[in-house]
Amino acid sequence: RLNELLDASGRWPHGRLDSVEQTRIGEEYGFSGGAVYRLAARTASGPVSLVAKFGDHAGVERAQRFHRDAGNHLTGHIPELFAAESDGEEGLMLIEDIGEATQGDDLVGCSPNRAGAVVDIVAELHAATWRPAGERPADLVGWTRPAPDPARWRALLDRATSRYPKPYESYGSRLDDLPGRAAGAVGALASGPTAWVHHDPHLDNVLFRGDDTPVLLDWSEAATSHPAFDVAALLVGYSLRDDAALEPADLIDRYTDVLDSNGVAFPDVADAAQLAMLRLVQGMISWQGARSDDPGRKRQLRDSSVARVEAAVGWMGR
Repeated sequence: RLNELLDASGRWPHGRLDSVEQTRIGEEYGFSGGAVYRLAARTASGPVSLVAKFGDHAGVERAQRFHRDAGNHLTGHIPELFAAESDGEEGLMLIEDIGEATQGDDLVGCSPNRAGAVVDIVAELHAATWRPAGERPADLVGWTRPAPDPARWRALLDRATSRYPKPYESYGSRLDDLPGRAAGAVGALASGPTAWVHHDPHLDNVLFRGDDTPVLLDWSEAATSHPAFDVAALLVGYSLRDDAALEPADLIDRYTDVLDSNGVAFPDVADAAQLAMLRLVQGMISWQGARSDDPGRKRQLRDSSVARVEAAVGWMGR
């Protein structure tokens, strides 16, 4: 079946697979959307490897659409998609295995050079696929994750507060209507520019090649929406943390410099990122309230996200 998929796509350069051994990868990083395996295979020309990622139908379709529309703008900075299929419920993608690379770590953080390189790649993607306000694509690939209803939000917020009374108890009722305010912010951004947006460019979704060139993973939630959603995520992942690799103003300046060099003007990026941050903070608090008490790394990630919410709230209130 692997050979049928690879043959049909016409993008696999290594010939027929004669044997395959599989190894589960990425579990410790919580790779989203299902199981991910490294396939070590033999062909007539020698050993090769590729990655098989199983996920839901929507995520596979979304990733395929991204690769068709925008993948050529990030050659070398995203894994090549060799083949994909979906049965309407679940799907499979066969992806380039990035060899001799170091996995980013959202807990550990990274150097300023590595953080800046990720910002550059995201900005290059936005610049290459940018559409000004008023020129939204007719076939917009939008964000599909719904906001929680009031009862669900109350339950999530209460659980997050019980787990982390500091800082959430000090906020009082300020978070009660956060989903409504976040929805209003998303509505306000809907009249702005659009581009292909990753939505989750944190360090666990980045591999660094030997020369520190970043490779962005997991395009299953990519969408054509306001670029500020990526800027907000970059700020939380690389600036609004104790071990910040870049100061917020420096990150925004670097991002806008790349846009400027590509002839794209985004003068209100900080204001737009504040609006986008509302939805991101709502999502982080929801995640803190929804996650079970997993031991190990997942618990550490949840715990560290609380300080980032505090930093994001402080940055929005500047």
